[in-house]
Amino acid sequence: MKYIGIALVLGIVGAAVYAFHLHRRALPRIEGSATVAGIAGPVEIVRDRWGIPHIFADREEDGIFGL
Repeated sequence: MKYIGIALVLGIVGAAVYAFHLHRRALPRIEGSATVAGIAGPVEIVRDRWGIPHIFADREEDGIFGL
């Protein structure tokens, strides 16, 4: 009975760690900057206080690329 309890606790802890890993991996990068090929001008993506992204670009094509 003791070993079953230990195995159950280790299984729950392992599942929680794995779920946390999957959750963190799925989140988009929301800070920093990146340099990419394929756009003509700067694209700025900012999030408001509710986390909704707003994309600002000089050209429509660059804004679509940012999307």
